[in-house]
This record gives sequence, structure tokens and C-alpha cells, in this order.
Amino acid sequence: MIEVVRLRHVADVNPPSPRFDRLSSDAELTFLPMEAVWPGEHMDRGRVRVKSSVETGFTRFQDGDVLVPKITPTFEASRSVLVNGLINGAGAGTTELHVLRPRSECDGRYLTYVTHSHPFLKLGESQMYGVAGQQRVPDDFVRDYPLRLPPLEEQRRIADFLNAQSRRIDLLIRLRIKQNALLDSEQVACIDTELLTPGSSRARVKYLTSRITSGPRGWGELIAESGTPFVRITNIARNGIKLLLRDLLRVQAPSGAERKRTRTKIGDVLVSITADIGSVGVVDADTADGNVSQHVALLRPDPRACLPVWLAYAMHSSPVRDSLRTSSYGGTKVGLSLSDVSNMRIPVPTLRDQESAVARLDKALSDIENLRSGLEEQVRLLFERRQALITAAVTGQIDVTTTRGADM
Repeated sequence: MIEVVRLRHVADVNPPSPRFDRLSSDAELTFLPMEAVWPGEHMDRGRVRVKSSVETGFTRFQDGDVLVPKITPTFEASRSVLVNGLINGAGAGTTELHVLRPRSECDGRYLTYVTHSHPFLKLGESQMYGVAGQQRVPDDFVRDYPLRLPPLEEQRRIADFLNAQSRRIDLLIRLRIKQNALLDSEQVACIDTELLTPGSSRARVKYLTSRITSGPRGWGELIAESGTPFVRITNIARNGIKLLLRDLLRVQAPSGAERKRTRTKIGDVLVSITADIGSVGVVDADTADGNVSQHVALLRPDPRACLPVWLAYAMHSSPVRDSLRTSSYGGTKVGLSLSDVSNMRIPVPTLRDQESAVARLDKALSDIENLRSGLEEQVRLLFERRQALITAAVTGQIDVTTTRGADM
């Protein structure tokens, strides 16, 4: 019968760090902000601090500790790590970490896998406290978590098995992500092929539009549960020209000149001018009669000169995006000015030729997006498979001495 114990009986929770304490004040150590805390090869150990700079206001840890993010959504994202190879054997990092130090009867790798298991994550999520967006897993949850504790040798066998299976699954995930990146290149190639036709006349964007403007300042403070759509950079996809609606906010827009100046209409082309420079989207029925943020340029195509989707594809082409990015890095300037956008030169075939090219591009990019969706679904299922294997192994649902990953 495998013993089940409270986690605090086999690991010290948030203990002091003797190795940290023994270092001289000018000794170097590893520094881990939350963005550096990732499982496996994604862990960023390259940040270095001297001890005196992190003696107060930071969490201390040492080689062999298991770090468990305590704040949402990082906890639910299963980003716990076993740290080894720290500079001088010690480190400091964000205060949003629980530190678990396994004792002699508990293998550190096994304990790490327990923190990645479905029961640990779901039960921890249910016990979070605090305001929305700042909820945290309490110390008591971690200390009192019921841990299945097989003999040490079996813990090591389980960890070896999960290490091997995780490597296989991670390899498949990396391959799918690489394939997804290749689709990005294919998309760019499709757009460039249609737009960079030799002999096409070219014109500056300001001569093809009736309005070029950007959003008003300070409207982020007007966000409300209801109101008019408020399109931000977050809503402009890096791939394609369809706006993303999942994080679309709304504002109680005041009437007046600013509302009228930045009001969106179907067919307006939106361009990111501060982050993800050159990302483009086209306003549709879901985002019409809204407003854009100050970090987004709004272009209103002249229907006598170009189609909205043609303008969007042209702004998305690699020569234009490269030029925009180059403009954004000049001198001390951060981001693009409206002048940078309005003076971009793009090809302008006849409206009939634009229609034909847009139809071909829509079909080609739709096929690419279908492939992308399939790859993303495969990645999601691989993550689920890895967590299912971990959960089955640490909860005793499988015997790792007789089970192969392919059997699961």
C-alpha cells in the first residue's frame, strides 16, 4: 500500500536558503523574474545579479529546489521547475514563487512532476484567493497537499519514465511549432507573389485614402462592460488581416470631435504603429462604429483607387513591413508616425486586377489558416497527452516498469 502524506512532511515549503546566506555580498547568483520561469529548455538562467542587489524584496532559492508560481495565470499554465546549475548554487527571483525543498525521502524530479499533475493544478486553482487577475495559491494549499509517496527507487523510475516520454512529446511539439513558422513564410510568399508583379504602377498610401489618423490618448481609462468597440494592437493579428475579437474591449465613448475622427467604418484598414510594427487588420461588422487606440493607425481607402482588402494585403507585404519597421527604429524614435504610414509606396493595379488578386489571396490564405488550425490542435492535444501521462504516473494509475508511452 503506497503511503499518502502531506507535502510538508516530505519537503520544506518556503524555507530559508543557507547557500544564499553563505555568499558574500558581492557574489554573483542567478536571477529569475517570472518571465524566466519555464519548464525544460525554455528556462532562462542567463540573468545574473550580485547578492547585495537582491537581499531584500525577492524570493531566495538554491540548487535542488522546486519553484512553483503562485499567481494566476502562471500557476494554471503548469510552469513549475526544478532548478539546478544556478550560479554559485543559489538564486533570487520574483516573490510570486513558492519554494519546495525536497527532503531525503522525496526525489526532486518526482515532486516537480506532482506539481504538473492535473489534481495539483485543479485543486490549487480552486483554492486561490485575491481579486480577479491577482489571485494566488496560498501556502497552506501547498503544505497540506496530499502527496502519494512511493519508495524512493520507484519515485526515480517514475521520474525517468516521465523524462523520456516528455522528451518525445516536446520534440513533436517543437516540430509542429516549426511547421507553423513555415506557414508564416508561405503566407508572406503568397502575398508578395501577388503584389510584387513587375510593371504595376505604385502610389503613396496618402493618395489612395480619404483619411489617415490614429486613436485618441487616454481612452484606456474609459473601458467599460458595455459600449462601443475599442480596437487595440492586441486585436490586430500578426498573421493575416482578420481582426481578433477574443480580447476586444468596449468603451463609453464621449461624443465630440475625437469620437468622430477615430470612428471605425467597415473596410477601414488598421495598422499597428508601436508594437508588432506593420501588423494589419480590416474593420468588419463586429468592429465597426467603434474607435481605435492611440497605438493604431486608421486608414480609410478611397474606393475609386483601391479595395480595402488590397490595401491591407499591400501593407502586409514584406517590402512594406520591412520599410515600416526600418522607419520605426530611426534615431531615438519609438514606433511609427502617421507620416511614415502615409508615405509608404504600394503597387496599384486596376480595380479589376485587385479584385482578381484578392480572390486568389483569400483562397490561398484560407488554406494556410486551415493548416495552421490543424497544427495548433495537434500541439494542444500533445500538451494534454503529456499532462495525462504525468497524472497517471504520479497517481499510480499506471505501472511505469511495464508501460510504454505508446500504450497510453
